[in-house]
Amino acid sequence: MIEEDLNPYAAPLAELHVEDFQDDSQREDASNTKRFLNYLIDRVALVGCFAGLFFIGGLLENAGMVSGVIEFADQISGITDLVLTAIGTVVYYTFFEAVFGRTLGKLITGTKVIDLEGKRPGVATLLGRSFARIVPFEPFSFFGNGGGWHDRWSDTRVVDMRKPPVPKVRPMPRMPQMYRPPAPLPRS
Repeated sequence: MIEEDLNPYAAPLAELHVEDFQDDSQREDASNTKRFLNYLIDRVALVGCFAGLFFIGGLLENAGMVSGVIEFADQISGITDLVLTAIGTVVYYTFFEAVFGRTLGKLITGTKVIDLEGKRPGVATLLGRSFARIVPFEPFSFFGNGGGWHDRWSDTRVVDMRKPPVPKVRPMPRMPQMYRPPAPLPRS
């Protein structure tokens, strides 16, 4: 016999039940503070992407490989800026959420996009979510209840992955009647 089997002070051995948390529907929604941080970080990242693209385009133009990038960058008007920002927003959010499941802002704040069933949304859902972001005044939709328009219109949620899942409340099974002793007899 193994000596450990005879140890009366050993902890009891039990099979542990490990829950599968691929279903994130039990996770808590991210706070508006984290959502605002996501917005700021992603805006900075988007501007950085544009700056990087124009920088690379400028280098390529100086090397004689392309032409017109510097002139285009110097002559960007208000409407061109709006169109480029809208296209960049849709591409940035759709790409990062479809490929990585998170944008840079969500990665830093520990949040993640899920659908209402707790699963990773499909590309079509993420594309619709990204197009909803370019609606004017959409960032102000967070002042109401239920998240932003891009969440409600695409049936998605942003959850906090750093907080443990909140277990679902299950109804208590009907318990059998407990034994109750008979009432004492009245004294005469």
